[in-house]
Amino acid sequence: HLAAALLDVGWSSSGLLQAQRDDARQVVTRAAEALGGADRIQALKTIRLRGYGHDPYQDGGSLITTEPTAPEKMTIITAYERVIDLTNGRTRVRGKQSRAFVFAAEAMMTGRPIDQRLDGDVAFDVAAGGAARRLSNEVARQRRMELLANPIVAVRAALDSGNRVANRRTEGAATLVDVTTAASNTFTLAVTTATGLPLWVRWVGPHENLGDITYRAEFSGYEPVNGVWLPMSFNTVSD
Repeated sequence: HLAAALLDVGWSSSGLLQAQRDDARQVVTRAAEALGGADRIQALKTIRLRGYGHDPYQDGGSLITTEPTAPEKMTIITAYERVIDLTNGRTRVRGKQSRAFVFAAEAMMTGRPIDQRLDGDVAFDVAAGGAARRLSNEVARQRRMELLANPIVAVRAALDSGNRVANRRTEGAATLVDVTTAASNTFTLAVTTATGLPLWVRWVGPHENLGDITYRAEFSGYEPVNGVWLPMSFNTVSD
């Protein structure tokens, strides 16, 4: 009788776990439909994003003066372009960085071109003359997470049956699930409960000075582009 009781408990736990996973995947399925449909977003091969932006200098740790209300020094990014090769898991970021404040280096005042790439597990930068320089595994890890921090890429990863989706829960007006890829990259996907559209992606990533910190890429201003809904604004914050 004891053996039979233990067997029943085992089956009940397994069934509960499967139900929880199915419940979590329903969030992803709804997000895919909100973005234009699972078939449509899985058929995509390339995404090209163009725009502009700015970064707080020294990750927000550098104000114009020591006063707490002083404005931050900013790095301006123009001619920004990110190309994502969805089929092969590659990405390239090009743009021009310049300091929006007086800076000792003339190149940063007039603008410095950037060409940052990721090919699978390899991260590298390409200089203006075409020379490539391979970067550390930590940089590659962060660029992989930045690649996943796109609503289309994140939802496609969550739809992959080889990846794990679990821990459905609510946080304010958002529904959250945790996604772990076959390569052990983990992130939290939040979707707006009312619409199903992805709201943000959160992950823990390396920082050259602070160690591992939490990042969150926030999405807003969705517009239809060739049958797929894409955010017009990306805002990444860290703890």
